[in-house]
Amino acid sequence: MEEETLPDKLVTAHLGNQVQTEWWAQQIALVSMPGDILALTGPMGAGKTVFARAFINALAEERGVNKFLVTSPTYNLVQIYELPEIEIYHVDLYRLEDGEDLRELGLEEAYDHGISLIEWPDRMRNFIPNGCLYVKLEQGHGSTERTVSFLGQSNWLDRLQSIKHGN
Repeated sequence: MEEETLPDKLVTAHLGNQVQTEWWAQQIALVSMPGDILALTGPMGAGKTVFARAFINALAEERGVNKFLVTSPTYNLVQIYELPEIEIYHVDLYRLEDGEDLRELGLEEAYDHGISLIEWPDRMRNFIPNGCLYVKLEQGHGSTERTVSFLGQSNWLDRLQSIKHGN
């Protein structure tokens, strides 16, 4: 994804290990609401699925539901997690060859009433919805270190600021 196409950088955090990645995912989950779209970007192995797993299970725990075994839906492209009062759509577009194929996935329904976590959103080309929060994961210096940047429109700023000093 071209850097200049991304919205404003809102918050950046340096993560020393996977637990810190999971903490941020849990915090973002707890301030998310129906209709939110998170675009998870970064190279292979940067922690996109780790983030998605922690996000989904934070909402499951909050709603009194057993944790899910969350894996990347690389082959079926979309996995739906049904929770009381909300559905979470975990989307992995790594294998998507043509942005036009998105129409067959039925993501419009997710955008209307669910929360969408989209790995490899660059495969969507011009079809990525406005107003999403980009979660840009990059590998750090050590094998477990990461940097996460949250980029988005101002509608996310208050929510992010409410948690950014908690870790």
